[in-house]
Amino acid sequence: MALNAQKIAAMVAEREVDVDELRHRMEDDYTKLYRLDPFTPDDPDKSVYTSNDPRTAADKLIALIAGAPLTMTINNVGQQPNVRERNNLKERFLIGGLRSVDEWLETQLLPPLQGQLAFFALIRGFTCGRATWVKLKDGSSRFEVMPWDPLNTYWQVSRNGLVWIAHKTRMSSEEIGELYDFDIGGTGEENGADVIDYYDQNEFGVIIHGEFVVKPEEYAWGTGKVPAWVTAAGFAPPIQALKAEDTIRDFGESVFKPIRDTNDVYNQLTSDFLTLVNYGSKPSYIVKSHGGSKVLAENPLQQASEVSLDTNESIELIDIAKMSTDAGPLLALLSAESQRGLIPYNLFGQQDLAISGFAINLLRQGAGDKADPFIAAVMGAYRQISGHMISQYEDGKFSSVNVRGRHGEVWFDEEIKANDIKGLSPPEIKLVPRLPQDDMQKFAMAQQARQGTVPLFNDRWIHENILGIQDADKMAEAIKTQLAERSDPVAAIWTLRKALVEQGEEDLVEIYNLKLAKVLQESGLIPKPAPPPPEAGPPGMPMPGGPPPGMPMPGGSPPRFDPRVAPNAAMGAPPPGPVPQPGPNVPAGSPRPGARNPLSRLLSRFRPGG
Repeated sequence: MALNAQKIAAMVAEREVDVDELRHRMEDDYTKLYRLDPFTPDDPDKSVYTSNDPRTAADKLIALIAGAPLTMTINNVGQQPNVRERNNLKERFLIGGLRSVDEWLETQLLPPLQGQLAFFALIRGFTCGRATWVKLKDGSSRFEVMPWDPLNTYWQVSRNGLVWIAHKTRMSSEEIGELYDFDIGGTGEENGADVIDYYDQNEFGVIIHGEFVVKPEEYAWGTGKVPAWVTAAGFAPPIQALKAEDTIRDFGESVFKPIRDTNDVYNQLTSDFLTLVNYGSKPSYIVKSHGGSKVLAENPLQQASEVSLDTNESIELIDIAKMSTDAGPLLALLSAESQRGLIPYNLFGQQDLAISGFAINLLRQGAGDKADPFIAAVMGAYRQISGHMISQYEDGKFSSVNVRGRHGEVWFDEEIKANDIKGLSPPEIKLVPRLPQDDMQKFAMAQQARQGTVPLFNDRWIHENILGIQDADKMAEAIKTQLAERSDPVAAIWTLRKALVEQGEEDLVEIYNLKLAKVLQESGLIPKPAPPPPEAGPPGMPMPGGPPPGMPMPGGSPPRFDPRVAPNAAMGAPPPGPVPQPGPNVPAGSPRPGARNPLSRLLSRFRPGG
């Protein structure tokens, strides 16, 4: 069915009226509690104090969620190695795709996606936006995610999800002319016009003044889903009450809900304190004189001066007004409620009283409880965004994409096609903010879980669920490699030698070559060099360790020779001349000439400069 621009504009205007209370709540939260517009006291002559507690607490939680590690894992339990590798490829596809989204947002001077989602969830109580694949002019494809301000976004939901979504922004006539080549000069609106980006389940378009400036165009994919997402913060569903009206404003609450009413009372009370402090810095006085005619040229309380007074004249200070004695306890009560409603002060490093470490950790856990509803909203946004990213890419006619990023501890840069990730399980997305002490607790839990003859959990489960490691397979391989390097002395020396080669330390490399040869010989992996043979002396001289000529052998008679077996020298014949052996003279046990021993073959694999 063809889209009707005027009908769409009317639907958006009608929806804007329906959520008017909700939009006013969003605007008040932003201007009064986050932007910190000056507080308006009950007396315009009073001093004004505007507490920054709401802003600092919101910024702390935003930073906590924006900096939380985001893990996207696909269940590998019971899967074969080839399936696990495909699952890891899909994880890298998601990680690399979202990294490219952040790079694209950065080119527009916008914060990263996770930071924007954290901001909108905490300040507005909602997150929303579009998530679409876009074909570029050079034939390549890019995944784009653009978060929208929920204040100016309208949608309709059915039991099957979003039916349509529209985002309205105000643009100047110059911006409209540049982006859409559309002239609004004849409409009489000198400051610009509202631009409506409209998306439904099949097509999208852009509307200005009830007509399309971007004609409706069908998507390149056929998923039948609106390429956008909406999540609401908090765990309260929409409510229909008997007496309360406008309950729409209670849906998707911001972080400021607990202090929305008490913050004005706190500002009023502190403004009264500030007013009295200012009065005290400029005290008033009374000059008593006959007929009240005496007037001082200068204020003696502001500047030292001499004042001449007659006997019936005097100067008296007016007592400064003081706060009620109940003001202090009331201020403490409001401060305590602010901490319970937002986050405790000790999360900023402030510690007024000496309390135990257990109490400090208990207070810090309160920050996690306050962040949980908004973490759930951000995780829901990522879940819908990743779903659009996968389904559109699998169904659309897109070229292969090149993704890069860090998968666990391993950097990747590879090209992925739609068939590479098709038919795999959806990812499980986790966003777990970490406080400084959390890492040590995780390490202790992981060590306890694998202790004993029968561990509570296997290493893969510990890596994925306790330590939150993205690629448990890569970590297991790295641990096995480390064990292999440390469990064998040859492997340990070889690893150190490789490091020296890479650093160019050739002198130290030679030392480790000798150490490696020694260890290999002691372990029997290569033969030890044979000792040199004893050198023969001149004729008639005894052999080393033998008796002198003519002396009997120890414990016996002089040697007798059978003439039939006696050598020629014993019979008086001259000794035969030496017969030279072929090849070089080498010790016994040496390998044949030209042969390479195991050590030579090992060293040839990794030489300096090789």
